[in-house]
Amino acid sequence: MPVEQKSRVFTGDSFPVTYECRKPDPDDPNNPKGIPAYPTSGYARVVQTDAAVPDFLPIGGPGVFQAPASIDGNIISYTFPETFTLPGTYKIFVTAVFPGGSTLTEDRILKVLDILPTTS
Repeated sequence: MPVEQKSRVFTGDSFPVTYECRKPDPDDPNNPKGIPAYPTSGYARVVQTDAAVPDFLPIGGPGVFQAPASIDGNIISYTFPETFTLPGTYKIFVTAVFPGGSTLTEDRILKVLDILPTTS
């Protein structure tokens, strides 16, 4: 799983977040990569961290503050939609849900920059 990353995009861009789910290897506890872990579902939440009052965004629709993430084997992904990429700093949380109800959440910091008009 990745270390927290800060990425930059511009207004109107979408931003994909993907990570590989892994767990410790029971046969080799010294294996730093572990083995694949397979989530049964997942979801994403996004907060604008530099807002006057930081709060989760309604990325799932009006009044819905989470959206489903895609699962492909042990890969979980979510694309932050371009409709929400206004200038600011965001933290995107992607949560994988595993059999038995255990969860694992990863996050990314995203900086959205305004595209300045060019002058000639």
